[in-house]
Order: sequence, then structure tokens, then C-alpha cells
Amino acid sequence: MGIAVGIVLVIIGGLVIFESVPYSPLKSEFQADVDRLTSAENTVFDEGELFSESDFADVPEAIQRFIQHSGYIGTPKMTYIRLSMKDVQFNLDGRDMTIDYTLYDFAVRPNRTALIETSFYGIPFDGYDYLVDMNAGMRGVLGKVATVVDQTGELMDKAQLVTLLGESPLCPSIWLTDYVTLEHIDQNHARATITYQGITASGIFTVNEAGEIATFTTDDRAMSVSGGGMDYTPWTGVFADYRENDRGVLFPWHIQAMWNLPQGDYVYFDGDVDTVEYGG
Repeated sequence: MGIAVGIVLVIIGGLVIFESVPYSPLKSEFQADVDRLTSAENTVFDEGELFSESDFADVPEAIQRFIQHSGYIGTPKMTYIRLSMKDVQFNLDGRDMTIDYTLYDFAVRPNRTALIETSFYGIPFDGYDYLVDMNAGMRGVLGKVATVVDQTGELMDKAQLVTLLGESPLCPSIWLTDYVTLEHIDQNHARATITYQGITASGIFTVNEAGEIATFTTDDRAMSVSGGGMDYTPWTGVFADYRENDRGVLFPWHIQAMWNLPQGDYVYFDGDVDTVEYGG
């Protein structure tokens, strides 16, 4: 009996020590992708190149209003953007939690990486949401070793593409690429379409009277359903609390994401931006 108890104590002690080590394979994978995608060879604009009115001469009226109101004209073009968010209210499979969230959106090619950091009952949980060179997926690892979420496939490829499209107001350089098209609907609405390597997704931006992009809605994002599958479900991203950032442009400091279900909107992501950084 004494030997058995000793073995259990050794195992528990080992787990405690392991969990105290900061190294996380999933976070290391995230950082390796970020390091490669932010490297010098992935820049798309000349150093110091500025947004000009001619860059947006052919985009819909609603998008022009947003660009002008936000103050992007005359500011440096960005190759990528990094957002850090703390204490985001997040729901995963019906479980409410508070997460820290780090997002990179890239303009050279449609790439995005997002890291979720939280814990369950003291056990660390890391999530990695990614679209890297059209390798898309969503992974979740509990205790640094146990994979509890791992979604890939064509529906995920499209979901990640349209998510990047929905986040493009945070990084308007994306609108200057050849893989995104913008179409006029009316003075307050524009249709955006992203096409890359044979996959196409689209959605609608709504610009309010102030000139702020308030929402992005799409039917091209798949939601996880019971049984482990995915199904297309109307989805909305919300941008609010526009204030100047360090670059002097008006930026949405509050972001939400929700599924528009028949029984009502289901907000699963709700938080404030902590820091904004641009890379050229």
C-alpha cells in the first residue's frame, strides 16, 4: 500500500512540475508560424509607403466613408496587424470562460493566426485558430499534451478565409490585394468577397452614419454542431467603441462575434482590445 501511495504521489508531483513549466508545444507552434509570417520576405509594401486616396478610388462608397472617417489616408500601409486582448468573455462548447487572445492578420497572402490562453480548474488550456498557407484548422490542447479539439477540412478552410475577410477592417491593406473584391450595395453597405486557391467566401459590411464599420455578416462560416460535424450558420462580427490608436486612426476597441441562430443571437466572443501593433 505504501509503495502504491508513493507512486501516486510521484505521478501527481510530476504533473505539478510539468504544468509549472512555461513551455507549451501549441504556443511554440503558434510562435513559429508568426515568426515566419512576419519575416522580412513577407512584406508587401515599400518601407514608408502611405495609404492614398487613389488606393481606394474604386472601392464602394461605404468603404471610402470608413477609410476617410477613420483617418487612414496618409498613414503607413501595414503588412500585418497584431491584436492583444485580455479577459475576453468566451464560450466553448457551452462552457463560459475568460481568455487571453492574441491575433495576427496578414495582407501579403490570406493568413491569420490566433492564440487562446486560459485554464480549466487550474489546468492550462491553449487554443490555436489558424490559416497558414491555406492549411486551416482549430486545435485545443489541455494540460499542454491532451488534444481535445482538432478541426480541419474544406469547411474550416472556408471558415478561416471568411473570418480573415471579416477582420479586414482592422488591417485595410487586405483590401488592396488581388484576392479580395469589394462591391457597392448602397452608401451604408458593401459586399466583400475573398477568393484564394479555388475557395470563395463573402459577406456584407455595414457602415453606420458616423462612417464606422459596425458589423460584418456572412452565411459562409460553418459552426460546430453536435456529433462532431460542422454546418453553415449565419455569423456576425461586431465592431464598436471607435477611438484613436497609437497610429492616430480610429480603431474599434470592442469586438464581438456571434452566431445568428433561429432562437436568437448567440454571442460567444466579447472583449476589449488591449494593444494594437502594426508590421510593415
